[in-house]
Amino acid sequence: MKQCSTMMIMYKTLLWGENMISKKDLLKKMNISYGQLYRWKREELIPEEWFVKTSAPTGQETYFDENLIIPRINKILGLKDEYSIEEQREMFKGTASKESISVTSAIRLADIDLNLLKNLFDMKRDFITYDELTIIDALSVIKDEGYADGYEEILRIDLNKFLQIDIDNSWLSLFRVDDELIVLCHSKGLVFGKEAELVKTIYLGSLKQSLIEKLS
Repeated sequence: MKQCSTMMIMYKTLLWGENMISKKDLLKKMNISYGQLYRWKREELIPEEWFVKTSAPTGQETYFDENLIIPRINKILGLKDEYSIEEQREMFKGTASKESISVTSAIRLADIDLNLLKNLFDMKRDFITYDELTIIDALSVIKDEGYADGYEEILRIDLNKFLQIDIDNSWLSLFRVDDELIVLCHSKGLVFGKEAELVKTIYLGSLKQSLIEKLS
């Protein structure tokens, strides 16, 4: 297994996980208008980085992580009659501003592989950052979904190298090249030949936000 944190020239656009919803489908599902959605963006009730733009046959389309955007819209709709825009903004910013959590709480509340945590993280520390927890959680997902043939190599990953990139705007992807598994932490595009098979990709930005909202 090889690891890499460098950005490469785009060969093809990666999918942003399995829980993405298009803007059109979101508006229909939540019964809201285009104007409402973008007003909430301007008012900073929905983070700009949640609007993920990708190429499409018709030009460019916007997608969202369904696990983040739908709970957020439900919260906005539920709070709008009781709290001002400024109050709502402070509530949401307060959630997103926390940078770390106690290791004890992470073990108790997050669905992570304890063996991974012990191997990749300095257990002498009392707190773990959300960036560190996000990487470990993403690797736990890969392991739990049956890609255990690369598990021993995952245990030897240098967590600090993966943390050198902007976790909020990056992906962790698993490729298979011949019989070898490759785990990459990267921004946007990757270059691989036709022999490379994309097995799994996880958008770390949305995973981190999910952990913050779950554990805060």
